[in-house]
Amino acid sequence: MMKSFTKRIARLFLAYMCSFLLFTLLLFICIRVTLIRPAFMQQQIDDSHYVMNIHKEISEKIQDLGRGSNIPPEVVKDIVPEPFIEKNMYRYVDTLYNGTAFTLQDADKLKQTMVGKLKHYAENQKIHTGEKTNEGIKQFVDSSLQVVKQGIEIPYLAGFIQRVSQYKATLDAFIAGAAVIFCVLIGMLALVLRAKKESLFFASFILAGTGLSMIVFPLLIYFSGMIDRIGIMTRSLYEFVKTYLTAVDLFLVKTGIAVIALSVCILLVYGGLSYRRELAKTKNL
Repeated sequence: MMKSFTKRIARLFLAYMCSFLLFTLLLFICIRVTLIRPAFMQQQIDDSHYVMNIHKEISEKIQDLGRGSNIPPEVVKDIVPEPFIEKNMYRYVDTLYNGTAFTLQDADKLKQTMVGKLKHYAENQKIHTGEKTNEGIKQFVDSSLQVVKQGIEIPYLAGFIQRVSQYKATLDAFIAGAAVIFCVLIGMLALVLRAKKESLFFASFILAGTGLSMIVFPLLIYFSGMIDRIGIMTRSLYEFVKTYLTAVDLFLVKTGIAVIALSVCILLVYGGLSYRRELAKTKNL
């Protein structure tokens, strides 16, 4: 009896360790495919309408520059088109993960367009476009492009991505290590289990524990309002960071739900086998 009790405890302990290792493995994988993947960040930029919001803020700052140079706001409104902001925003995200310096793409082409538009305005207003006027236009255009670059760049986000990317190799090693240890523990558990039906029960138990862990803790963060209370001054950046963190949190929840669904499927198979076994016993009687 003592030997049977010891085996039962050993099986439960191995099942618990398998559940913990699987939770750790899935957590690392979720981090790997969210925080360390530029496509995920670009998706959150789209979902938070960040480009549209930052384009509006950049346009307002350029209009303020125009007022300082006696240029009416309506002349320079949308002088930097939204597609230019969008293309360079995605380029900026790529440079964050690649570790390269960010420069505005097609800046020279946009500069020529801006200069041409301002000269056209000066001609319509019969303003003499001498050397001094041309120099003023050039300074305004250069300042506007600097505003665009500063609007696209997010300094503390760059620092965060750089730190996360530094641990990319370490995270990959953790994923590989956790996968190996998990396989070893599963193998040990399979050796001490007596039947296929029992293996299905423990597989369901392991997946259920992992799924619940991945659902409960992220949901606590989600409903606590912690993400909503992040301290960011600009509305556009606040919406983007909030959307980004919420997406990471809910990605964990969705993964947990998928694991729970798999656990339920295995449990149904286990129940079906048990029912068939009991039915067979009844027929034999």
